[in-house]
Amino acid sequence: MCKCCKEKICSFYSKIKKIKLYPFILFLLSLLSLALYELYDKDNMVFSLLHEIGISLFILASVTVLLELTDFRDYFTEKLTEIIIEDQYISTLDRTKLKKLENSIQKALYFKEHPNKENSFFYKIQKSVRPLIDGCYYNDYEIRVECFIEDDKIKKRITKRIDIINPKKKEVQEQIPINSFMQNIGGLNKESLYQLESFKETHYKNETKDLEIDRTNDLKLIYEEVDPRSNTRYDLKVYCNDTITINDRCIFEIIYNTITPLSDPHFLNRALKPCKQYRCVFLFKNDLYHLAGYGFGFMDKNEFIKNPFSSGMEICFKDWILPGDGVIFTILKN
Repeated sequence: MCKCCKEKICSFYSKIKKIKLYPFILFLLSLLSLALYELYDKDNMVFSLLHEIGISLFILASVTVLLELTDFRDYFTEKLTEIIIEDQYISTLDRTKLKKLENSIQKALYFKEHPNKENSFFYKIQKSVRPLIDGCYYNDYEIRVECFIEDDKIKKRITKRIDIINPKKKEVQEQIPINSFMQNIGGLNKESLYQLESFKETHYKNETKDLEIDRTNDLKLIYEEVDPRSNTRYDLKVYCNDTITINDRCIFEIIYNTITPLSDPHFLNRALKPCKQYRCVFLFKNDLYHLAGYGFGFMDKNEFIKNPFSSGMEICFKDWILPGDGVIFTILKN
């Protein structure tokens, strides 16, 4: 016999010697149970039970012996580590099972020591915030407002550039974000209070420019009178029912002009979707007035920048903000 074979036999024999005695006892008990079943009345309930016990003991003894062998034990330990500790099994679960697993983990995290109430903040987050994760978001949102006062009216030229990302990369329809509340001004028709100057879309697929569209003449703005019974100072709503088709990514630029009375010195803008980067520049210079500006919403104080300069003010958010977050500028008399 060659030296290599002798070493393998010795190695196997040493592993066998390390196996504890109880697996062999389990083997003997299983064989005894099976033998009694074969020798005596097979229709007897007691011997049928012994037969089932014998099979169970045999399987248990076999698994125990395998686990006692170092190679098998190491193999099973490695696989269990991969599956359980390293969470590889998660990749095999479908969406429904993942949701169940997530709910179980969240209950263990947040409701282990207090009751699980349907009206808690946790359920508000689940209902209102979690659905936003899979949806389109603004990768970049830039606004430039050129504002001046003329004949007791505030006139603005507003340019918005919005970069929309569709993480699912499956075609979706998104509402064009034109939605403003205005005050009627005597002597001016409602169409002059909000005038669309330009609307352009640039579509991308796989980070490559795919299509450019100028929809300036196609969009239909709706000017709707606000119910006078509503508790608001505004009596006109301007919006658009048209949509944008987004596959991977779309950048659109909208330019429009507004006229508001001096009694309405505010400019308010809110992000309608989760937004990764937000920047608003408000340009205004008048010796009789000054500009105040604020950012509001879900943000860390270190991620908010307010930068006043001689001809206006800039407000930026350096990280994520949520729908409803945004800025407000107010023109104040000196």
